[in-house]
Amino acid sequence: MNVAFVVSGIFFIGVLFNLYKGDYENVLAGFAISFPLFVIGWYINSEKKKSVEFLRWIFDSKNQMQILSGTGLYNNKSITKDSKVIQYQFCFSLIFISFTFPTRFLLESDDSRKFHNAAACLFTFLFGWWGVPWGPLYSIQSIYRNLKGGSTQTVESLLESRKLVTGASRLSKSNKDHRLRD
Repeated sequence: MNVAFVVSGIFFIGVLFNLYKGDYENVLAGFAISFPLFVIGWYINSEKKKSVEFLRWIFDSKNQMQILSGTGLYNNKSITKDSKVIQYQFCFSLIFISFTFPTRFLLESDDSRKFHNAAACLFTFLFGWWGVPWGPLYSIQSIYRNLKGGSTQTVESLLESRKLVTGASRLSKSNKDHRLRD
């Protein structure tokens, strides 16, 4: 559950309450806030799902072997270990709450990455500043990062980071098992 959905739900409850009271001006105002927040929440969730889907595909052992030995196909796009993936960063703020979230992983060769970059910068410029005290700081950071090309890494570095995390988790579990035996 993300913050945008929660805040959207709170405003929507206010919409229903004002509708019940017959206060139609506040119904419209509440809906004007609730609906965009719901759309933002939906977008955040869809970007997360697409990133998770991409990572699951990359971390699948069959696909890893294809990538490391040559080329794998993801959504009809060739992916090698040297393929670069990019993520841009959004910032969203509401009074005392500010947070950032990444776009899905985009291939460097993907034509839509320029659209995602522009959308992330515009969204951050419009909705990122409104949080105290972190909104302006996160907004500047996000826009700067996006204008410099986003966060770029190779598929091979993604695979290696997975190995490091998995290895550290195994090591931690192994140390825990040794402490239990001692």
